[in-house]
Amino acid sequence: MYSSILSLVVIAAIAAPSVCGAEIPEGDVRQVKAKLVFANRYLEITWREFFPNQAPAIPVPRMVAYRGQVASGCGTLGPQNAHFCGADNTIYYDEVFLTSLAKAADRALRTAGDYAAIAVLAHEWGHAVRYWQDAEACRKARVAPSLFSPGPTCPENIFESGYPLEAQADCFAGAVTKHVRDDRLLEPGDFEEALFAMGSGGDTLLTPGITPPISNPVYPEGTFVVWSNFLYSHGTGPARRKHFELGYARGAVACEDALQIVR
Repeated sequence: MYSSILSLVVIAAIAAPSVCGAEIPEGDVRQVKAKLVFANRYLEITWREFFPNQAPAIPVPRMVAYRGQVASGCGTLGPQNAHFCGADNTIYYDEVFLTSLAKAADRALRTAGDYAAIAVLAHEWGHAVRYWQDAEACRKARVAPSLFSPGPTCPENIFESGYPLEAQADCFAGAVTKHVRDDRLLEPGDFEEALFAMGSGGDTLLTPGITPPISNPVYPEGTFVVWSNFLYSHGTGPARRKHFELGYARGAVACEDALQIVR
């Protein structure tokens, strides 16, 4: 489980797909960054609509683009990734990595490719929302415990970690994409680009013969997760697409129970 420090800061990273290679034109990087800024404003509005009674309101995370590595409240973050850091409420993303992902989706699908990067941003927003919901639940439990039940004392692992949390963020990304569709803003190819991003970012930390505490029927028969080495794992590409499609089909309500998503 998380160490005493990590329990407070949640490092939620989407795995880097194998899309690196050719030099990325600066114009493409600027274009993807501009679309992410626009998408971030939409995501802020969307999350308020998903949870209108959330009090206090979920604080809007900052967005910081970087290259190579960057110092954050969660320590130094490396290349080819995107992370939500709860310690400074910031979504960090490697701008060349997300541009490369968009270009890879473009080549594979013959579409614009930009929504692949937006899906990553939506995934990180899912982490941010869950982090602040947990933090508020923890605060309430400490401030106003029940007369008959003292409630949780906010142990180090109060912020749920690992595969269920990543599956939930994928599901939330799907729910956001459903909202884009319902607003008639989803362009042809966007859904497929999101699935491309989910599938490209699959993890493979699997070892045969060891059963995890949470079953996962998506994995190949007879293959199980080593839980102690799986705290940051996102699941395989097919699993990630499945979790995304759950949110896309049923909306945010289907994503609220992280453990149920992976059962």
